[in-house]
Amino acid sequence: MLTSRSHRLIFDEFTFDTVRGVLLRGDIELPLRQQSFEVLRYLAEHAGKAVSSDELIDALWLTRPADHTASVGQCIKEIRRALGDDARWIIKTVSGRGYEFMAEVAPSAPLLRPDAVSSTSAAPAAMPEELATASERKPPASPASARPFWRAKSLLAVVLSGVLVASAWTLWPWRDAAPGESVMTMMAAPTIAVLPFTMHGSPNAPGLEAEVRSEIARVHRGFDLIIRSTTNDRGQLSSPEAARTQRGARYAVAGTTWLDRGVERANIQLIETETGRQIWSEPFELNRERNGAINRVAVQIARLLIIHVRTAESRRPLPETAEAGHYVLQGRALHESERGPQSTREAQSLFKKALELDANSVSALQGFATTRLIQAHNVWIPWDQLPTALSEADEAIERLVKLDPGNAVGHYLRAFLLRALGLPDQAIASLQYALSLNPNFFAAHAELGRVKIDAGRAHESIAHIREALELSPPEANMHVLYFWMGLAALHIADDEAAVQWLLKARQTNPAFTLTQLHLAAAYLGVGDETKARASMAEFLKGAPNFSLATLKRWVPNPTPIAARQRERMRDAWRRLGIPEDETVVADR
Repeated sequence: MLTSRSHRLIFDEFTFDTVRGVLLRGDIELPLRQQSFEVLRYLAEHAGKAVSSDELIDALWLTRPADHTASVGQCIKEIRRALGDDARWIIKTVSGRGYEFMAEVAPSAPLLRPDAVSSTSAAPAAMPEELATASERKPPASPASARPFWRAKSLLAVVLSGVLVASAWTLWPWRDAAPGESVMTMMAAPTIAVLPFTMHGSPNAPGLEAEVRSEIARVHRGFDLIIRSTTNDRGQLSSPEAARTQRGARYAVAGTTWLDRGVERANIQLIETETGRQIWSEPFELNRERNGAINRVAVQIARLLIIHVRTAESRRPLPETAEAGHYVLQGRALHESERGPQSTREAQSLFKKALELDANSVSALQGFATTRLIQAHNVWIPWDQLPTALSEADEAIERLVKLDPGNAVGHYLRAFLLRALGLPDQAIASLQYALSLNPNFFAAHAELGRVKIDAGRAHESIAHIREALELSPPEANMHVLYFWMGLAALHIADDEAAVQWLLKARQTNPAFTLTQLHLAAAYLGVGDETKARASMAEFLKGAPNFSLATLKRWVPNPTPIAARQRERMRDAWRRLGIPEDETVVADR
């Protein structure tokens, strides 16, 4: 066990940078949400010891979740996925005792890690993992057999790092902060610039570059962002360094497009200009045959860029004097990365803190209203708190719409509120107006599909939610869209489709308990009573006092058609043992 925290930890082929909050395999940054990152760090700092779920919860969670075993288990699953199949041995499940970190861990002084940013940069020296053979990368037969191999690779890493320090310092535009040097703090409004895309025979490249710029400006962010101009008196900026020095942009978007056997492809990078570090990179295919395809790709690129800017920035330390925007960014990162009762409360407290500093922060008002409405729709507050929650959300929405009437988010949130009030037709009108302001607003498309279920038009819902799925890249809370697809299918008695969509929702987020309730009805609809009862039992673990009267109170039937469709589901739940009488809702 390490006796003190280090800036960087090395284990097997991985580097764990605790200052920047990233896990690397060689030069590749691995995707890992904040809570899973903290679990991995804790296990690494207690390597060789079995750590229980209770210990992890006490050390890393601000409040104790209702199902702490599932919360920890989800983090372990994400960690193993990030490490890869060949490194699953690193996190061992110890029956009845918890989890043990099996690889040897050592602190490391900051090393140069040459990320190539421009085509003129010198090629980086081979890293230790690049020299290992395929057989060396396989998981060892036992932890003991892994240790000599790890030490050999550590020695090689030290030798190579010495070569890099001696000969390549001037080749790379960045390095980790040494002791005594300042660390970049979080910006209240991050700055970003889109560099001219590099084109290799791709006719649609200029259009993609322009579309990406446009979509970054109007995509729903939930936090303040400053988009820097990419031109000056001498023409367009051509490098991240120029974006930083001439326009003060912390982040730069670089793109390369080319033709691959007649298929247009693009690779997009998000670069931290101060260090030259690549934050994110992903390839895309440009389908020229489909109308509007370039714009749809640009919408997804813009959304992914926003997600990665938000994630990178929210992991930085706060400055000495925090502003409203800092707390908004932290709240948005928490809310978007881990949706649940606890994280929603924590995000809401950050939005409140932001509003205490700036009562007219549009982003803070958006975040506060969103969390209040999500608590109401998901039954994450006691019944007697519902009127207050809706009233507070209404006040925040009215204020933000007055401050920024052309912002589509305000009208989307108004529809979200109207659905909670049982006014689907008015909600539809607000969503149609929001989409007139931003036709690519995926959340508005999704909400339009959801509210049409309440309006008795579930047969129209699936097309709207599919549109949202096409516009949004896969992200943390996609389970909500999958759940709504299953819900719409249930309402039109397409139980087979409902099972498939609800299983996808459960796989994406097992902690979202409403999925289990509706999956039980769908299973019964296809004649699988065994799975229906198992799914219901899983749901009741988190809501033991659930009743049909409770459901009717929280989910009103504003139209006769929706009422008839839901009665079919209620019949299924009755058969599965849900009582009629009203009980107190468990806060889950």
